[in-house]
Amino acid sequence: MTVEEQGEACAHGDEDRLLQVLRNLLDNALRYTPPGTPISVTVRAPDGADVQLDVTDQGPGMAPDTARRIFERFYRGDASRTPGTGGTGLGLSIVKSIAEAHGGTVSVRTAPGEGSTFTVTLPACAPHASPPTREGSPSPAQPTPDRACGAPAHCQRPEG
Repeated sequence: MTVEEQGEACAHGDEDRLLQVLRNLLDNALRYTPPGTPISVTVRAPDGADVQLDVTDQGPGMAPDTARRIFERFYRGDASRTPGTGGTGLGLSIVKSIAEAHGGTVSVRTAPGEGSTFTVTLPACAPHASPPTREGSPSPAQPTPDRACGAPAHCQRPEG
């Protein structure tokens, strides 16, 4: 697995729920690709207004009919899977719900035999210099959320 951060990226959100998004996407990539198949995670803020998280695998990919339905609750692309062997069909619908609750989206680019790339796009906040450390306050490496959205003090929405 490779992880790449293309520049600095900051998004407002509930850290636990956003980690759940990443876990669900990685779980799917690991579950539906053969062992040893490359998986990559990329984070970037291409336009400064949004942050994009891509989870890409080189697995079998999906047919267009499957890809169109993959974010539906309880949908499993392979009818031969059962809850005991292939999950409940909720993981990607949860990803979609969390992304939308954060003002974002999720999409998939895939084709049979060409792998899949799942992209979560969230509104960006502008990273600023870390706040000064005062005695007894959290270090910049572990900022404390001070906004209703859970963003640390040094993470602000871009103007305009």
